[in-house]
Amino acid sequence: MTEGLCLHEMIYDEQGQAVNYRILDVNPAYEQIIGVQRDTIVGKTATEAYGTDTAPYLEGYAKVAKTGKSFSFETYFPPMEKHFRINVFRPQKNQFATVFEDVTERKHSEEQIAIFKQFAEASNQGFGMADLNGTTLYVNPALCEMLAISPDEILGKSFAPFYTEADQQKIQDVVIPAILKTGKWEGELQFKSKNGRNVITSESYFLIKDENGNPRFIADVISDVTAKKEKELRQFQIAALEKQAAIIDAITDAVVVLDMNGVHQSVNPSFLKLTQCSKKRTDRLQYC
Repeated sequence: MTEGLCLHEMIYDEQGQAVNYRILDVNPAYEQIIGVQRDTIVGKTATEAYGTDTAPYLEGYAKVAKTGKSFSFETYFPPMEKHFRINVFRPQKNQFATVFEDVTERKHSEEQIAIFKQFAEASNQGFGMADLNGTTLYVNPALCEMLAISPDEILGKSFAPFYTEADQQKIQDVVIPAILKTGKWEGELQFKSKNGRNVITSESYFLIKDENGNPRFIADVISDVTAKKEKELRQFQIAALEKQAAIIDAITDAVVVLDMNGVHQSVNPSFLKLTQCSKKRTDRLQYC
């Protein structure tokens, strides 16, 4: 038995009011969880055993000893700085037994998850988490906004169909194997939101393991870099046009640049000199 077990006897005053309780017996798990030996605790009152002014949870325990109605609760016990889940029942009148487990580690994990969720919910970056089968378990508001969906439309389903076919294959052949092997993957992908918008993303995947080091979940932090990439493309195109113009300007022969419809776009200085045209090159330049 991994849970602690402790048998108690209620102590009443002359008016029949519960004022304390005495520890009658404990199991080995009690000794391990509480950190005391059986022979140092059995026979002591609760106030003596736990060093408190009043017996812990006296009112609830007294009710069980009197009525026989069992109940369960979770509590934080400051003297031990631990969280416990306690089940209380009555083996016989004026007695009660507690079966309990130390849930401190779980509580700390829940607190950490709550802090992470609070951070993720407020972030303008997308956060998502899935199990190893690809089933989506969590998405934050920013990711829902990127996808133009509500959480109900993705939770319990695969995120993969939102990606382009090429990136779906990349995720299967490159991303997932890398995550399982190294614990992480970073790179750019592209998906299409529900409203048809193409979204270029910078993504950082990482593996979440259990306490034994076994893979449990895959998490993803997603940044929408579409605007940045579009700006970079425009800057590249401008730089390419400027380079092209510099090359054309350096040519000694007359050069006329036409678009795909045959409309004049620009001419070089040699053309202006040859034609004695003083008009500078402009968009949709017509013959002088």
